[in-house]
Amino acid sequence: MCECDCHRAPERDVQPTLTDDVSAGQERRTGETRLGVYEDLDELVYHADPTSVSASGMKQILKSPAHFLHSRTHPQTSAALDLGTVAHSMVLGTGPGFVAVEGNRNRNDVKAAIAEAEAEGKVVLKPEQLAAAERMADAVFTHPKASRLLTSPGRSELSMFWRDPAYDVIRRCRWDRLGDDGIGVDLKTSRTSDPAALPKHIVEYGYDLSAAWYLDVAAGLGVDIAAYALVFVESTEPHPVVVAELSGDFLERGAALAGKALATYRRCLDTGTWPAYCDDDFLTIHPPRWADTAEFIANTIPEGTAA
Repeated sequence: MCECDCHRAPERDVQPTLTDDVSAGQERRTGETRLGVYEDLDELVYHADPTSVSASGMKQILKSPAHFLHSRTHPQTSAALDLGTVAHSMVLGTGPGFVAVEGNRNRNDVKAAIAEAEAEGKVVLKPEQLAAAERMADAVFTHPKASRLLTSPGRSELSMFWRDPAYDVIRRCRWDRLGDDGIGVDLKTSRTSDPAALPKHIVEYGYDLSAAWYLDVAAGLGVDIAAYALVFVESTEPHPVVVAELSGDFLERGAALAGKALATYRRCLDTGTWPAYCDDDFLTIHPPRWADTAEFIANTIPEGTAA
């Protein structure tokens, strides 16, 4: 995001209207609909909401509805996800607790310590992972633009729930940071923050779909977003940080992907079928573009050799 006037958020007094969570923030009856903007919604409650879908879920839908359905009751985790979660928590000052556990994870005492921490809802890291998360957070805080975006007045981990009338689906999103100036920020811990590699990285991880999704949900709730900023911090040293915004073409692509995913999700709901990868009973598979063709193979057979 540049410093020119075209990307500066206008001065405004209007703040997003927060919805009172009448059940003291967390508990609801199963199937009860949550709509609106929530400032202090527990992260686990947000992700477990059974009545809504997120951008992450829609990315899965585009690959395989069956895998999306499975993931709703079998959430996955990984060392990379845990590292990103803790780095987010350090930067934003929110999220689940975390702890570093030393020792061989095959030992019973170490297993018991991990189980106890996880039962308390904490993310368990190895000491070297915790040190990496701390370095990543420091890199963000020492980057002038990133630090300003993430520490200026605003709200962190702001949850939004909006019923999309076009598909009769409740869509949710959770802003890493939404500044009082209307700038929304998405913090990404990634394997690269190289500007030359970021376009491919954005396509691979569907960050354009996420951006369009967040902007749609906010607009549906009447929340004015002045700009959408991505803050990339590399997960390996020296943890370079890059602040970026998506072009109009990227946002249009993201909106098209979101629309395709929602249409697929609606069809799966209506038919009760959740296919894996494709609907066809019989699939024809072609060689990849990089594979040698039959003609090339035939023409490169050495003379005097039986084919």
